[in-house]
Amino acid sequence: MRNTKRLLLAAALAVTTAPTFAQQTATVTLDDVVGVWNMTYEDGQTGKFTISKNQDGTPSIIVSTARGGQSAAREIVFKNDMMTFARDITLQGQPLIVSYTAKPTGGKLQGTAKFNLGSGTTTSFTATRAQ
Repeated sequence: MRNTKRLLLAAALAVTTAPTFAQQTATVTLDDVVGVWNMTYEDGQTGKFTISKNQDGTPSIIVSTARGGQSAAREIVFKNDMMTFARDITLQGQPLIVSYTAKPTGGKLQGTAKFNLGSGTTTSFTATRAQ
């Protein structure tokens, strides 16, 4: 009886922990994404991310838009399979923060940009490495 309980407990643990192992994802690093990425928002606007490594090894991201805007990203974080960063812009004379989340997928960066306008506007984007 005692062995049966142990066997059932072991089986239950195996079943409940298996999805945890299956859900683990590859870790994205700065080296994975260094380069120039051509970005297209879901509404058709375009821009680019220039991702590089500073001399001290920290990340640097410059975001440029087709309209001529350019700003440096801050709060750049690589965690698990995602990278996040924010940038400050000025829109019609008003300061604005844009928060990005991106995931390398199939040679592309897939993600969202959230603009802190009122309740917040989020738009998806895809970026591909420049040739």
